[in-house]
Amino acid sequence: MRNMTAIATKEFKSYLTSPMAYVVTGIFLVLTGVFFS
Repeated sequence: MRNMTAIATKEFKSYLTSPMAYVVTGIFLVLTGVFFS
């Protein structure tokens, strides 16, 4: 179980440092702004 947590943490950190994270976050914010306003 600890290995799975370590791998998930590593993948999550590498995802946050990639430019794709900003693209996905931006799309998510735009969609929530459109649907919930």
